Amino acid sequence: MTAAVAPEVGAAQRRIVSTINASGRLNGDGLAVWREVDCGEWKATAAVIGRDLELLEVPHAIVTAFRSPPASSSSKAMRHGPA
Repeated sequence: MTAAVAPEVGAAQRRIVSTINASGRLNGDGLAVWREVDCGEWKATAAVIGRDLELLEVPHAIVTAFRSPPASSSSKAMRHGPA
């Protein structure tokens, strides 16, 4: 028999799973999730992801990182954002 979870926990689980599936990468430091600055209109922000991880009691760190633009990008400027 499975135990019921609180609605906010279930919502956090769904957001985290979809975020990891869409933009998670496993590296030598653990799981990395990229988020661009000011992405909140289209994606969960680093702050929202952090709150979800806290609610789910998952140890994590949010850091600022820089990443090269995708090969298809017409602008070759570096992108940055909170991890």
